[in-house]
Amino acid sequence: MTSIWLQRSGGQPLNIILGRMDPENFAGTEKENPALDALLHSQAHRWNDVKLIVTKSMLSFLKNIPKGLPMLHTLHIDGPDKDLGIASLNNFIDASALRVLTLEKRVSLESSQWLPEFPWAQLTTFNLMGGRNYSYTSQDACNALRQTVNLRYCTMAIKASWPVATNPPSPSSIRLLDLISLNISALTWENAEDIINVLTLPALTELKIISTQSDAAAFPECVAALITRSGCQLQHLSFTTYGVSFNHDGLLELLKLTPTLSEFELQFFASISMDNSLMDLLTHKPDHAAGLCCLLPNLASIRLTVHSAFSYEAFLDLLSSRRHVGACNAGGVGLAQLRVAALITWGDVSASGRRAHHLPRETFEGFRELRERGLDLYVDGGTKRSLEKYFAPGEEEDDSNSEEEEEEEDQGEDREEDQDDDEDYHP
Repeated sequence: MTSIWLQRSGGQPLNIILGRMDPENFAGTEKENPALDALLHSQAHRWNDVKLIVTKSMLSFLKNIPKGLPMLHTLHIDGPDKDLGIASLNNFIDASALRVLTLEKRVSLESSQWLPEFPWAQLTTFNLMGGRNYSYTSQDACNALRQTVNLRYCTMAIKASWPVATNPPSPSSIRLLDLISLNISALTWENAEDIINVLTLPALTELKIISTQSDAAAFPECVAALITRSGCQLQHLSFTTYGVSFNHDGLLELLKLTPTLSEFELQFFASISMDNSLMDLLTHKPDHAAGLCCLLPNLASIRLTVHSAFSYEAFLDLLSSRRHVGACNAGGVGLAQLRVAALITWGDVSASGRRAHHLPRETFEGFRELRERGLDLYVDGGTKRSLEKYFAPGEEEDDSNSEEEEEEEDQGEDREEDQDDDEDYHP
């Protein structure tokens, strides 16, 4: 049937997914299939979008992939669950049309820094995703980035096997003139700073960093240094950290360096540094002194995690001040209209000392009025929720639920979220 379909499809580009299937429902997929391998190899000149999920039964297939592959544009390789002793994989080195590459688990574990061979200089999009056990390190990432001179979009999840890297990234600079978007997730025993500190990215407009490490406190200073040496103008910036918050002064200096920022996000511990003083500096005051204005004048979207020092009232003032303001009267500086605002749930209480979903009715009505005037204001607890579905407005004496009732309420909300699959929100 596969042969007939290939004949009927003529010379059209082929999209292929090849690899592990569910053995219970697809008997024989764990065994080699020389006939199918030969058939697919014979059509390699038509491969356009290919995903290979490497298994033991694919060793012969991988070894005999023809070189050239003139139509191959997008390639996704997910390595095996255990080392299969693959010494090299260089079949794709001459794929002249390859532009998009995604690597998940390592294909080989014979070298801790091993990467397959690709025409790196051609790539415009590179995703280095790693895997649970056989992931890539900051050294791997830097080795690849040094060769991807035309890269425009990059996403990576780095993870080390040991707490001390045996081969830390080389301090030599990596200059990528065309890189627009960089997304780094630094997981076990890895630090995103090891990569950021060697990069110079003059075209960078979007930066997203996620870190589970305790040494993430200096990210604002690290990114500020990147901006200074690159001369880039960030438009989108997102930080997510676990276990450590930022230095207040470091974040303030970073915001001063990013006047072109239109989207700003701080999640979990990163949001703790967004206190009332910083929110006040983001709040536009029409009667301020000459020559001064609020931070981030181009801000159109803000997403902040609620924590124990988070003030709903200060946030309301910030949002209200950035709606329907065309220019600053004191200096004629153009101000963007805030269009999107999200409250990300996390902490049990807010700055008022009340449970996070309790707030004064006046504050709640202020939020609702902003939404009715066009602001896309919502609560993000893993799913996108309306203000009415999350908040219980009222005065402090109205917070009369017993602990048992509150637990039942939370469990009910969780069940509601699980059942509400159609409204799932992925930031």
